[in-house]
Amino acid sequence: MGSSANRSVIIASLSTLLALGLFRFAYSALLPLLIAAQWFSASTALYLSAANLCGYLMGALSANPLNRRFSHTQLIITAALLGSASLLACAIAHLPIAWYVVWRMVAGITGAWLMVLAPSWALRQVPVAAKNTASAWVFAGIGFGVLLSAFLLPYMPSLGLKFTWLILGCGSLLLSLLIISLLLKHPHTSTALSSAVAIKPNHTKPPYASAVFIILAYGCFGMGYLPHALFWVDYLARDLAWDLHTVDTQWLLYGLGAAVGNGLGFVLVKHWGWMKANSICFILYAITIALPLFSQQTSVLALSSFVTGALVPVMVAMSSGCLLLLLGSDLHQRFWGYATAFFSVCQFGGGLLMSHILTSSHHYPYVFTLGSALLLAGGLLSGRNWWQQKHG
Repeated sequence: MGSSANRSVIIASLSTLLALGLFRFAYSALLPLLIAAQWFSASTALYLSAANLCGYLMGALSANPLNRRFSHTQLIITAALLGSASLLACAIAHLPIAWYVVWRMVAGITGAWLMVLAPSWALRQVPVAAKNTASAWVFAGIGFGVLLSAFLLPYMPSLGLKFTWLILGCGSLLLSLLIISLLLKHPHTSTALSSAVAIKPNHTKPPYASAVFIILAYGCFGMGYLPHALFWVDYLARDLAWDLHTVDTQWLLYGLGAAVGNGLGFVLVKHWGWMKANSICFILYAITIALPLFSQQTSVLALSSFVTGALVPVMVAMSSGCLLLLLGSDLHQRFWGYATAFFSVCQFGGGLLMSHILTSSHHYPYVFTLGSALLLAGGLLSGRNWWQQKHG
């Protein structure tokens, strides 16, 4: 890859780091501390998670329409700065709940803009031969963001929640300034793709039905990954009553998995191809997310933490890659926008449902069972494309 393509991949990786790694997953690490410090009641804290998911839905639906009016550069810069502001705004304590609802929604909106626009923009500028590697690096940003929040978790009680929010916000702001600096150095390229970077589908007519199955499977992932992504730290700290050091170790394993997961995903794709690897990862995710139903031993939950963490960026990258393979570069951004919007609908609905289950019964086995069942359904939907590809 040339320097321009490398720069675009770095920009997109930093964008996914902000979008999910900090604007979303940092709150998961903070959740039990927010409740213990009585910033929020348990029910309010869980519904603030749902507010972030609602914002993500709004952002996913608005990203492509806005991109028809504003450039990628303008929207990425706006999203990075506004998302950073949302973390800083939450550092102010004892304000009406509406304040935090609005800013958690802003974090969701801006995170979705970054997730919809930055990866597709970057991959459009990468040569065909390097797209698989580039995709792995782009979505690895999610894992590095989770890892940052995991490293911060042990220091949160001594720092206090106010300074923790400020550190997250200032860190996001510094990363945003780095993104802006890289974008301003990036050449303004035409939206038309050269043959060197464009992927053309191997079909005279795009296989829209196959793309729909990928989008439906991605929606199942949007609900199925929530038990660990949103509620894992709360489950370990409040339901199992583990000490902070043990909880931090588990979240660190989740972050380590997320940081290295795309490397594993790249190997699986190289060995099995996009469709088969995607299906197998759904089944593996369904199994490991259900492990807490059978054992609460530290080693078993450590396996669950690491593997589910690893599969978060893998599933995102594979869903995007399957759509790129099926539809080609020209249609990828539009259908990736559809996929992200559907993911957001399912994620928001799943977040509300799971928050309701936990506030009404505080019975985590229901949540893990639901997540596992949805991921199995996603595996079947994705497997349909693999079966069709295998048998022509």
